[in-house]
Amino acid sequence: MNQPESDITKPLVSVILPAFNAARFLERALDSVRNQTYPANRIEVLLVDDGSTDESLHIAEKYEHQLYDLKVCSQPNQGVSSARNLAILLSNGDLIAFLDADDRWLPDKISQQVAVFDAAPTVGLVHCGCTFVDQNGKKLENWSRRSRVDQGDVLLDYICDFFLITSSVMIPRTVLDDVGYFNESLKVGEDNDLFLRIVASYLIGCAPQPLLERTVRSDSLSREDYELDAHTDLQTLQRFLESHPEFARENRRRIDAHFSDYLFSYGYRLLEDGRLEQARDALKRSLRIGWSTRAGRTLIRSYLPTRIANRARAKWT
Repeated sequence: MNQPESDITKPLVSVILPAFNAARFLERALDSVRNQTYPANRIEVLLVDDGSTDESLHIAEKYEHQLYDLKVCSQPNQGVSSARNLAILLSNGDLIAFLDADDRWLPDKISQQVAVFDAAPTVGLVHCGCTFVDQNGKKLENWSRRSRVDQGDVLLDYICDFFLITSSVMIPRTVLDDVGYFNESLKVGEDNDLFLRIVASYLIGCAPQPLLERTVRSDSLSREDYELDAHTDLQTLQRFLESHPEFARENRRRIDAHFSDYLFSYGYRLLEDGRLEQARDALKRSLRIGWSTRAGRTLIRSYLPTRIANRARAKWT
C-alpha cells in the first residue's frame, strides 16, 4: 500500500499493547487505535498475547484485517514487562506509545502528543491528561492523578508521587535505548521504575487534555496485592536515592515527608485488614522518619482492644 506523500514526513508511532486474558476490553482498545486522527499509515501496532486462556488472541487476529499495520504474536505467560519488551524489540517506530488492553485512547491522542514532540524534540517523554472509568466505561468522578508540575523537570514531583500512567505515555526510541527497557524481575511497579530512569535524565512534555480513559479494575495485581505494590515502590525509591545521594540530600525534607506519608497510608490499610504486626512496623517506620499525629494515633489504636479501638477510630477520623 503506497503512503500518501504528505504523511511520509510524520514520525512512525509504534503502539505497544500487551494482552493477558483481556478479551472483555481488547476490542475497545484496538478500536481506539483504529479511530486515531493521526495518519493510519504512520501507526504500527505490536500486540503480544502473554499466554491468555480466553479469546484475546482470537480477537487480536481478527483485527489484523482492520488496522493498517498490526503485528500479533504470542508467548507463554511471562508477565507484562516481558510482553512489552518483546513488542519494543519487534517495533520500528521513532516514537513508542504504550496502551494497556483495558484502556482506551481518545481520537486525538497520538496527534497531540506528536505535536508536543515537534515543538520540543529533546523531551524524553510526553504524557497526557486522563479520565478514570470503571470496568463498564462509566466515569469515576472522584478519581484523579495530576502532578503539581506537568512538564519540564518533574523528578522531585515524580519521586513524591508516581503520577505517570503507562497508557498515557509516549517515548522516543532513542530514550529507551539510552535508559533501558522494563525491568522483567518486577511483578508490579515496572512502569514507575522505567519512568523514574527517564525523568532523572530528561525533561518531559505534556498534552494536558484528557486523551486517555484509564480503567480502574478491582482485580489488578497492584490493587489485589497492595503489600507487594508498596514493597516495590519503596524499594524503587530507595535504590534511586542511594544512587543519587546529592539529589537526596538537597531534597531530604520533602522526600522524608513523602516516605512518612506513604508508610502511614500503608500501615493504616494493613491495620484495617487486621494485620497488626505489619501495620505497627509500617507506622513505626513512618514515625521514625517524621512525626505526625495521625500516624501516632493509628499506632496507639493498633494496641487497643477492638471495642475501644473502634471508638477511637470514630473519634479521631
